[in-house]
Amino acid sequence: MLGSLMLVGWLGGQTLQVECGLAGVFGYPGDRFAGPNGFACEHSIKKRYGSIYWDAVRRQGLAHRSRPCGEHLLVCAGAVCTPAVVIDRGPVGALDAIGRWRFRPHGLKAGEHYRGIADLTPQLARTLRFSGLGEVSIVKIP
Repeated sequence: MLGSLMLVGWLGGQTLQVECGLAGVFGYPGDRFAGPNGFACEHSIKKRYGSIYWDAVRRQGLAHRSRPCGEHLLVCAGAVCTPAVVIDRGPVGALDAIGRWRFRPHGLKAGEHYRGIADLTPQLARTLRFSGLGEVSIVKIP
């Protein structure tokens, strides 16, 4: 609760849309889910801001299915919050009708639902003192 009060004070009392749900961790070296051409947003972020900026935000990034590439967000896990940038699309993990995990990079099949709302890079997860799979809150930074 204290973290929420400080967030509202910091943002000057603006109305915020908060997205809450499960998140996992992705992007370890050799991780096959980063895609054969790297991260989905890498090219557009490098083109707009340059390689040095990409190298900085890649470590504090997250994968989100609908937020635009390069968007700045505030991610909270428990009482810890930190800024992050959308660097990839995902998560692509889905659960089928009987609870089995499936890799679904191109959409869901009948009876499936996505397992979470975001995936965090390992460094972002460490900053949030987060490991594995857990609840996060995501707020767009105005």
